[in-house]
Amino acid sequence: MMTKEQQQHEREVLWSLLGDLPARERPIGVRTLSVEERDGYVLERLRLDLNGLDEVPAYFVRPRGTRKMKQSSAEPGKMKAEGDTAICDRPLNGETDHAWAKGKFPGTTPGAAHSTLRAPGDAVWHPNGLLPAVLFNHAHWGQYEVGKEELLSGRPGEAEPFVQKPAWGKALTEEGYCGLCIDHWCFGERSVKGAGGKLYPVVPTSEGHPELETIKRMQWDGRTLWGMMVYDSVRALDYLCARPEVDAGRVATLGMSMGSTMAWWLAALDERVKVCVDICCLTDFATYREIPGPMGHGLFYFVPGLLKHFSTAEINALIAPRPHLATAGNLDQLTPAAGLDRVDRELRAVYAEMGAAEAWRLIREDVPHMETAVMRREILAWLRRWL
Repeated sequence: MMTKEQQQHEREVLWSLLGDLPARERPIGVRTLSVEERDGYVLERLRLDLNGLDEVPAYFVRPRGTRKMKQSSAEPGKMKAEGDTAICDRPLNGETDHAWAKGKFPGTTPGAAHSTLRAPGDAVWHPNGLLPAVLFNHAHWGQYEVGKEELLSGRPGEAEPFVQKPAWGKALTEEGYCGLCIDHWCFGERSVKGAGGKLYPVVPTSEGHPELETIKRMQWDGRTLWGMMVYDSVRALDYLCARPEVDAGRVATLGMSMGSTMAWWLAALDERVKVCVDICCLTDFATYREIPGPMGHGLFYFVPGLLKHFSTAEINALIAPRPHLATAGNLDQLTPAAGLDRVDRELRAVYAEMGAAEAWRLIREDVPHMETAVMRREILAWLRRWL
C-alpha cells in the first residue's frame, strides 16, 4: 500500500512534468463586476488575478439567502468588512499537505498567500453556517467561446443533447452548494483575439483553434498549456477555500470531458479536494495510444514525458482514499472500454487496500460521450453522501 509520504512524492513528480509555473505565493486579486439574483441562486461575475499574466473571468454561484462573512471550521480565519471590501486574514494555503503549500517548489513560501476579496453589498452569513462548495471545470467540445458559461447554461448547439438539464449552477445551488467556475486559457472570454495577456495573446488559427498558438508561445518559456490550466485551477481552489461562506473542509470538484480530466488531475494533486467526480473522460493512456487513426483529445491533453512516469490509474491512485466517482460511456471513443476495465480494476485494488472500497465507483452505460440522467442522479447522490 502506498503511504502518504509516497503519495506526496508522486505528486511532486507529477507537478514537475507540468513545466515552469508562476510563483505559488503571489496574492490573488479579485474584482466583482456584478451580483445578480437568478432562479434560486445568486450569481457573482468576477475577475480573478490568479497567475499575474492574464486576468481570469469567473462565475461564483451560491444559494439564495446565503449569508456571508463567517469563519471556516476547517481553516480558521476571519473576515473584516471595510466598506465594500472584505479582507481575508487566513492564508489561502491553509493547513494543507499539497506540495506547493509545503514549499516543495522553487520560490514558494508556505502559508504566505493572502487574498483581498471584494464582497457584494448584501454580504451577510448563512443562518445555518458555512456551505460546502464545488469547483466546476468546464468542458472543451471545440466550443471555445463557451467556457464558464457551461455552469449557467449547459452546452449550446450540437453538444446540447449530450448534457443534462438544469445546468450545473442551478443543480448545485438547489442542493445547497456554492460553485465556482473559471474560464481556462483559450476558452470563454479568454478565447477572443487579444485575450491571454502580453506574453500569450490569443491568435485564433484559420480553423479557429486558439490552443495551437498559445501552446507555441508557452513552450518557448518552458511552459505547457495543461500546466498553466492546472495552475489556474489550484489558485481558483485557493480563492474558493478562502470565500467566507464556504466550508474549506467540504470542497469537491467535478466536470465533464476536459473538465473531467481537470477534476481528477486537481484531486490527485491537491488534498483539499475532498470529493472528486469526473464525467466521461477517464481515459487510459496506454489503451488510447494503441487505437489507430487520429487522437480525438484536444491539444491541451498531451503533457510531455507523462507516460514515462504515470499511467492514468497511477495518477488517480493519488486521490485515494478520498471519495471518487467516475462515469463513462462504453461507446465513447475518447475512453476505450478496455482502458476503463484496466483503470477500474487497478483503482478497486488501491481503494480496497486502503480500507476505502466504497469510496471508489465507476458507473458505465452503453452510450457515447454524454452525461445521462442516470449519471446526473448518481452524481448528486454521491455528493450528498460524501460532501
